[in-house]
Amino acid sequence: MLRQIIYLLLLTLGFLAFLFPIVDPQLWVDEQTYCVYIEEIGIDPRYAFQLTIALAGIIYPISVGLWAISWAIEDAGLVHYVFQSDGYYEIEPVNVKYTSYLQGYAGLSSIFFIVEIFMYHASHDRLSDSFLVFPPLIIIVLCFFPTYFLFNKILGSHQYLKKNLEEIKKLTKEDLQK
Repeated sequence: MLRQIIYLLLLTLGFLAFLFPIVDPQLWVDEQTYCVYIEEIGIDPRYAFQLTIALAGIIYPISVGLWAISWAIEDAGLVHYVFQSDGYYEIEPVNVKYTSYLQGYAGLSSIFFIVEIFMYHASHDRLSDSFLVFPPLIIIVLCFFPTYFLFNKILGSHQYLKKNLEEIKKLTKEDLQK
């Protein structure tokens, strides 16, 4: 569960890296605020703390939706079989490729986002501002801990699923080809 929350955060950061160059900050702030950011504060409003958090709040449900697809496929237990030439077969869950694509995008693009934020603020002698992005995102992650502990307390053991089960029959190639 904790790993899933971290992947949600990374995917959100990844989408931010994609949207930062595209988003026009004048759509989000009025002209007076835009001028304050440019002239008085000296930064592009796109990299302002408030806009970053607002964009993250909009993108987060999209990230949850993409990960929910993977979790639903994983929970369904869908698998596929690959027959090898030596008579053996390989069983692989269906969600593995989709999940690995999401994890790869989330990891790489979040690194790009972090580097972009640090490079921008370092070039404007405001390196400490780049750290302002992370506390709210960490607070979002911390909000999930009570749910995680309740889940482990109530359903974490799964002992009720393992009592008095019979041993399953080994699958043969004929069973799989039916």
